[in-house]
Amino acid sequence: MAMGSRDEVLRRIRDRLDKAGMKYEILIEDADSTTVRIDIEENGTGPIVQLEESLAKEGIRFDTGYDMVKRKRDWILDVSLEAKQMKDVPLEQEFKLHRDRSVSYREGDIFRFPLDDKGHFGYGRILISKSPLILVEFYGIVAKQDPPLEAFKNLDWVLRIYTGDLGIIQSRTWKVIGNLPVPGDLALPPFWLKDPVNGKLYLFTDPIRQTGGVETTSEEVRRLWAQPGIIFGHEMARDRVIRTLREKGVL
Repeated sequence: MAMGSRDEVLRRIRDRLDKAGMKYEILIEDADSTTVRIDIEENGTGPIVQLEESLAKEGIRFDTGYDMVKRKRDWILDVSLEAKQMKDVPLEQEFKLHRDRSVSYREGDIFRFPLDDKGHFGYGRILISKSPLILVEFYGIVAKQDPPLEAFKNLDWVLRIYTGDLGIIQSRTWKVIGNLPVPGDLALPPFWLKDPVNGKLYLFTDPIRQTGGVETTSEEVRRLWAQPGIIFGHEMARDRVIRTLREKGVL
């Protein structure tokens, strides 16, 4: 972490949670690891992801996880914690997300988003809209100029994940460039999650509600091409796409 102490970051996070009226608990494992555990049933997945996006905008990022049994979302403040710009952002008096209602989106929208500061863009399509959450498929294509819309019709996706919509309606870094209707018979992949308590992997059809989880193996996850079952903030989604594109040698 390039600035501020862990206590300073934790204070900022607690302030955000308190002002949002969210129920949470803080678990301190050791001097270098703290977990903020947030009740999903009480607070709802959407508002939690929005709050993560607000913190990311202030330069505070961290790994997230789930306790699937207790229905808790964990913010893991260990070596994954970044808070590079926190001192440059004044502390808001009141937590409020500004959702620009003049910016709209719908299922089937193709959008671009910046991958770096060299003018390279990545591309994705909204498959399901459950505002403020969207299920997006990202493509294995990198370009400086938008391809024609027809080019996306038979393009294979490389990642399908749930993420927040603030990249479109707040930061506007995700720009809609067209629409290709989503097929009515769209077959969604299963989603996988790792239980942080017992270390086992589980498959879900709906990672938002996380019901009906079936124990699985890493081999089956790969065979079924199961997708990550956590809900990503849009900045974390971008980071995951960049990692995937690099692994495939596209970026």
